[in-house]
Amino acid sequence: MNEHVRSNNYFATAKEFRDKIDEFFSQTPPKIGDILGSRINDHFQVLKHAP
Repeated sequence: MNEHVRSNNYFATAKEFRDKIDEFFSQTPPKIGDILGSRINDHFQVLKHAP
Protein backbone atom coordinates (compact mmCIF):
# COMPACT_ATOMS: atom_id res chain seq x y z
CA MET A 1 0.00 0.00 0.00
CA ASN A 2 2.83 2.40 0.79
CA GLU A 3 4.16 2.16 -2.75
CA HIS A 4 0.80 2.67 -4.37
CA VAL A 5 -0.89 5.18 -2.08
CA ARG A 6 1.37 7.15 0.19
CA SER A 7 4.72 7.30 -1.57
CA ASN A 8 5.40 10.77 -2.97
CA ASN A 9 1.78 11.87 -2.63
CA TYR A 10 0.29 14.79 -0.77
CA PHE A 11 -3.20 14.60 0.67
CA ALA A 12 -4.78 17.88 1.72
CA THR A 13 -7.26 16.15 4.02
CA ALA A 14 -7.56 12.94 5.98
CA LYS A 15 -10.64 12.13 3.90
CA GLU A 16 -8.59 12.24 0.68
CA PHE A 17 -6.08 9.88 2.26
CA ARG A 18 -8.79 7.47 3.48
CA ASP A 19 -10.49 7.53 0.08
CA LYS A 20 -7.23 6.65 -1.65
CA ILE A 21 -6.64 3.78 0.78
CA ASP A 22 -10.18 2.48 0.19
CA GLU A 23 -9.61 2.72 -3.55
CA PHE A 24 -6.35 0.82 -3.22
CA PHE A 25 -7.89 -2.09 -1.29
CA SER A 26 -10.87 -2.36 -3.60
CA GLN A 27 -8.95 -2.18 -6.91
CA THR A 28 -5.24 -2.90 -6.57
CA PRO A 29 -4.83 -6.32 -4.88
CA PRO A 30 -6.47 -8.24 -7.75
CA LYS A 31 -4.12 -6.48 -10.18
CA ILE A 32 -0.94 -7.22 -8.24
CA GLY A 33 -1.91 -10.50 -6.55
CA ASP A 34 0.37 -12.60 -8.74
CA ILE A 35 3.50 -10.74 -7.59
CA LEU A 36 2.69 -10.52 -3.88
CA GLY A 37 4.07 -14.00 -3.19
CA SER A 38 7.45 -13.01 -4.56
CA ARG A 39 7.65 -10.15 -2.06
CA ILE A 40 7.40 -12.42 0.96
CA ASN A 41 10.70 -13.67 2.34
CA ASP A 42 12.10 -15.52 5.33
CA HIS A 43 14.34 -12.70 6.53
CA PHE A 44 12.73 -12.18 9.92
CA GLN A 45 14.46 -10.62 12.88
CA VAL A 46 14.57 -12.97 15.86
CA LEU A 47 13.85 -11.20 19.12
CA LYS A 48 14.77 -12.46 22.57
CA HIS A 49 12.16 -12.52 25.33
CA ALA A 50 12.44 -9.71 27.84
CA PRO A 51 13.64 -10.85 31.27
